[in-house]
Amino acid sequence: MGYELPFRWNGKQDGKEYKRYTCEAFDICGQKDPCTTAKGGRSVTRLTNEELIEQVAENTRSQSQVYKQRAAIVEHPFGTIKRHWGYTYFLTRGLASVGTETNLICLAYNLKRMIKIKGVKELIRLFRDRAYSIFMMRNVNLSKIA
Repeated sequence: MGYELPFRWNGKQDGKEYKRYTCEAFDICGQKDPCTTAKGGRSVTRLTNEELIEQVAENTRSQSQVYKQRAAIVEHPFGTIKRHWGYTYFLTRGLASVGTETNLICLAYNLKRMIKIKGVKELIRLFRDRAYSIFMMRNVNLSKIA
């Protein structure tokens, strides 16, 4: 009832680090019977970073609208790639290969969206203009060197 349990020890179990807090004044406070049945008084064991975990959970609860909006925006591409295109698993093995495969799938998705938004002719014109400007920049740089 409002009593702060002092820190007692650190421990490790199943690869997780814990902190234990134990009541030392259980005989003095007069609340031992409703508080615990343990002979040595009440003890509480918590994960080392449990305060941080609780803070993240509270932030998530308080900003649920932001998370709902994010889910609506971010989950759509993954749903399209998985359901409509059938990419439910990776065809390659290894982190580098899977990363390359993911990048290619995302590139295809983005190109498909750009075609839908801009149209094929406009997209080709944009690519051509961009390629021309890059080519001109490189020629200018090479002429300065030579």
